[in-house]
Amino acid sequence: MSMDDRCDAAAGAGDPVLARLQTLVERCAHAGVACAAIDPVRAAELVQPLADFPYRDERVDWGGIEGGVCASWDDAAQCHGHLAEALAACAKEGPVALIWNPHHGGLSVDPAEVVALARLIEDEASEFWLVPTTGPRWLIEWSVYDGELCYLPHFPEV
Repeated sequence: MSMDDRCDAAAGAGDPVLARLQTLVERCAHAGVACAAIDPVRAAELVQPLADFPYRDERVDWGGIEGGVCASWDDAAQCHGHLAEALAACAKEGPVALIWNPHHGGLSVDPAEVVALARLIEDEASEFWLVPTTGPRWLIEWSVYDGELCYLPHFPEV
């Protein structure tokens, strides 16, 4: 059974996590942004390597990450510009996973669609991680709450 089929079945069965994912996928499709749902098990697998990073509250403590780059913004255009720059530095292969909470799953999307996707779901996921679904590891962390985007183009092997 495909993830889309599982989301459809979950929506009918009352699973709020997968139903929410399906709603986001449908919103994106309606806006012309292609994405696919990532179930919570796969989302947890994709962000598991982040467990070794230092944290402050729910965000990575970027002060302790060698090679990390952070940028703040004053307006939406600058915010989305920083996101595009981070993607250019990190996402050499696609698709990428956008995950706001591994227990709630995420979305798989082509790197070229991430900025458009972020605009569509800012009200749903105002903080998220972008990680590769395959290939070399890297990380982008985006926080509307803090007005900051940070990224690590070359993930350290642990």
